[in-house]
Amino acid sequence: MTDPSRPPGIAISQVFLEEASFSHRADALALPLDTKPELGDIEITVEAGLRPDRKAGLLRLSAATRPEAEPLYSVRVRMAGLFEEQGGSENMSMVDFLGDSAPALLFPFLREAFANITSRGRFGPVWLNPINTRAFSEAFKKNLATLDAGR
Repeated sequence: MTDPSRPPGIAISQVFLEEASFSHRADALALPLDTKPELGDIEITVEAGLRPDRKAGLLRLSAATRPEAEPLYSVRVRMAGLFEEQGGSENMSMVDFLGDSAPALLFPFLREAFANITSRGRFGPVWLNPINTRAFSEAFKKNLATLDAGR
């Protein structure tokens, strides 16, 4: 049983940039320099995995522009976080952590990488808006439950 007054007993092993791509729209040089880099809807995706012993996990968060919106920048950034249980102080299962806490923990890293890459574009940086980490699809949570089924 998880005690909400205690830390989860899980440590961040690594957070790293796994993928990044950036390009301007074809007509970018014909636009005025003060054009605002509105990108339309940005798709946020999440993936998770567990080590077979369920004591470590991986979470990936990605942000990507949608090509059909013809944004000024075409961007895809994926951050990965590796997490491990801290022996003797476990308070939350890795599956619960990956489904609840890890996305909120990893999102600021994704936001910073996205802004950093877009800041090198002709029209300046784009900051990702906050997300509701509780609103991730039921499919994602069901996939985590499936990963935990053998526990």
